[in-house]
Amino acid sequence: MSQKSRSQFKVIFSQGNIPNQQDFHDFIDSYWNFTDDGYFTGITGPSGPTGATGYGAQGPTGATGPSGSGSTGATGATGSTGATGATGPNGSSTNYFFYNANTTSYSGDPGASYIIWNNATQTSATQINIDHINSQFVDIDFILALIDTGAIIVIQDASNSNNFQKFEVTSSINIIPNNYVEVPVNYISGGYTFNNGDSLIISLQLIGPSGPTGATGATGDTGATGPTGATGATGDMGPTGDIGPTGPSGQSTSFYEYQANLSTTTPPPNPGYIIWDNATQISSNNITISHLTQTNVDVDIFLTSVTNNDIIVIQDQYDSSNYQKWIVNGTPTIVTNNYVTFPVSYDGGGYSFSNNQPIIIALQHIGSTGPTGPTGETGPTGSTGETGSTGETGPTGETGPTGSSGETGSTGETGPTGPTGSTGETGPTGETGPTGETGPTGATGATGSTTYSSGNSIVHRWMLSPSSSSGTVTTTSATVGDRGYFYIDLGNTSKWNPSGCGSPTINLYIYCSISGAAGGAQATFDLHRKDTSSTITGSTLSTTSSSLTVLSASLAQANLPSSLTPVAIRFFRDGGTGGTVNFAFAMLEAVWTVT
Repeated sequence: MSQKSRSQFKVIFSQGNIPNQQDFHDFIDSYWNFTDDGYFTGITGPSGPTGATGYGAQGPTGATGPSGSGSTGATGATGSTGATGATGPNGSSTNYFFYNANTTSYSGDPGASYIIWNNATQTSATQINIDHINSQFVDIDFILALIDTGAIIVIQDASNSNNFQKFEVTSSINIIPNNYVEVPVNYISGGYTFNNGDSLIISLQLIGPSGPTGATGATGDTGATGPTGATGATGDMGPTGDIGPTGPSGQSTSFYEYQANLSTTTPPPNPGYIIWDNATQISSNNITISHLTQTNVDVDIFLTSVTNNDIIVIQDQYDSSNYQKWIVNGTPTIVTNNYVTFPVSYDGGGYSFSNNQPIIIALQHIGSTGPTGPTGETGPTGSTGETGSTGETGPTGETGPTGSSGETGSTGETGPTGPTGSTGETGPTGETGPTGETGPTGATGATGSTTYSSGNSIVHRWMLSPSSSSGTVTTTSATVGDRGYFYIDLGNTSKWNPSGCGSPTINLYIYCSISGAAGGAQATFDLHRKDTSSTITGSTLSTTSSSLTVLSASLAQANLPSSLTPVAIRFFRDGGTGGTVNFAFAMLEAVWTVT
C-alpha cells in the first residue's frame, strides 16, 4: 500500500476536501505517523446515540378548590284542582289476590291457596271453587262473600299478563264458611290453559246496584161530554214518562293489615295500630286508625275518603269468623299524616280482639243513590164524543077547535161511555253527560324523615312454608317420636337487638291440623334450638283438630339464640294409631317499641 505524510493530509484539508477511507489507510501505513507534531487534528466522528430519557418523581397533586354551593330552589306551588267531572256509570271495585292452580281435582275443597275448575277443559268450566286462604296466607272470606251475579273474574298468570281467562258470574255463589266458595260462571275470553301449581292472580270486579226507576207519567184528561145524546168516550191515557238514568250507587271494598292496641283508649295510635275508645270494644263510639299500616304503607288518602254511612269491618287476619262490623255515623276527625278518628255505631260480629293481635281492616264505601227520572209528559186530550140521536116526534092532534098544545116528547137516553184509551209508549233514556277533564297533578311534597320516634314499633317476621313433599307427615306406628324439621335462619344479632329499644314481644304462630287419626292421636309442634339441640321454653303447641287451626304462643327473648344460629320448627305425633300431620305454615314475629 502507498503512504501519505502529514503534509499531504494538510493539503487535502486546505483545499476543503475530506479524506476518504483509502487516504486514512495510506496515512496509517506511513512511518510518519509514529510521532505527532501537534499540527494535525482528525475529523469529528459521527454523533453517538441519544441517551435514555431521565425520570424524576412526580410532584404532589395540588389542593382541591372549595366546592361551589347554592341554595335549593323553592318547591313550585300546587296546581289548582280540576273541575268536578259529570256523574259516571255504575260503580265497581277491582281487587286482586295471589293463588295457585289445582288441576288434579274438579270439585269440593281446592285446598289452602288454590282454585279449581269443574271441567278439565278450563274454558268450558261452569263453576270455579276458590279457597278462603290465598297464597299469601291471608283469610279473604269476607271479600269473597261480596261476589254476586254480574261480577267479572279474571284469572291471570302471575308472571305474564297475556296468559289469562275471563269469566262472568251467572248467579249467586255458594259459601262454605271458613273454607271455600263455589262460583257459577260463564267463560268470556282469554283462551289460556293453566298447569298444575302455576302461580296466579285473581282479579274480582264487583258491580254496584242500579238506581231507581223514574216515576210514571200523569194520566191524560178525560174527553168532554157531547151535547144531547151519548156521553163522549174517555180520552186516551197519556204515555208513560221516560225511565230515569241509572244511578252511580256502586260500592268498593279494600283491606289493610293492622294490629289491635288495647293499652290506650285515646289517640294518637302507634303506626300500624288501631284503638277503640272503650275497653268493651263493641260499646265504643269512636275508632281511631293510624295512617301507616303494619307493612308501613301510608293509606292516609284512603282513610280520609271514608264518609257518613260507609262500613268498616275489623277481622282476625287468620280467621274470618272473628270480626266486628261498624257503620260510620258522623264526620270523621282527620289529623293529616297521623291518624283518623271515625264516629261509629256497632253493627255485628261480637268478637273482642286481644292486644297486638294481627287484624285486617276492610273499608266499604256506599255510593249515593241515582236521581229520580223526570215525570212523563201529559197525554193529549181525548176526542169529543158523537152527538146522540134526536127523540121521535109525538103524534098530531085531531083537527078541531084549537086545543091546548101537545106535551113535549121526552129527551132520548144518554149514549154509553166510550172505551179507555191505550197506554202511551215509554220514552227513550237520555244520554249520559261527558266526563269532566282531569285536573293537573300537584307538585311532589318533600321527603319525610326516616327516623323512628319514641312510641313507634319495629317489627321483624320470619315466615316458613313447607314444600309439598315435606309439609305433610303420615304416621302409622303408635311410637311417639320426632317426624320432621323445618329450619328458620334468624339472621344476625342486630335483628334481635335494634338500637334504642327495650325487650321485644315475641310471638310464634303455626297453621296446622291432623287428619285420619285414631286412638287419641294429636299433632305437637315446638321451636328447637339447633346450637343446643333443646326445645325453646314456652314454644310447645298441640292440636287434635282435623280443621286447619292457628296455634300461638308468646316466648321470652332470653330463651332464643342471639347470633347466626338457625332454629327449627319440629313436629311429631303423640300416641294414637295413625294419622296425617298437615303443616301449612309458621311465622315467628318480634315487636320492639322505640324508647
